Amino acid sequence: IGLEYVSDYLYAAGPNNWNKKPLNGSHTYSSESLDSNGIPQGTYSGLDGTDYGDAINENWLYMGLWEWTITQRTDADNVHGFVINAAGFVASHGPVAVDSYGVRPCFYLSSNTKLTNGTGSKENPYRLLLN
Repeated sequence: IGLEYVSDYLYAAGPNNWNKKPLNGSHTYSSESLDSNGIPQGTYSGLDGTDYGDAINENWLYMGLWEWTITQRTDADNVHGFVINAAGFVASHGPVAVDSYGVRPCFYLSSNTKLTNGTGSKENPYRLLLN
C-alpha cells in the first residue's frame, strides 16, 4: 500500500484527456468563493481545451482537495514532490510533508487477483482473493 502516482490520477479520466497538460498554468477562478469544505467554487478562465483542469468532471479520483502523490521531482536537490491541487491540476511542490495535504492510500492488483464477493459499496465491500 502506498500513495497514488501522478499517472494514476491522470489516467482516472477518459482517454480523450490523456494528452492534456497536467501542470497548473496561469488560470484563475472567475469566483474566489469556497464551499464549506474549502473547495473553490466557480469556473476556471483561460482553459483552452488542452489543460487537464477541464477533465476533473470525468476524473473519478478528483476530490477537490490538495493531496500528495508518491511521484517525486527528479530535478530537485531535496525531496520535492507533486501534489494534486484543489482545482484538479498536478502541481509541483517543495519539500514533501511541509504542508498538511491529504494522502490517499492505494494498492495495485496483480493478474492473479480474483473478486470473490461484494458489490463495492460501503455496506458490501469487495472481497479479493490472491492466488
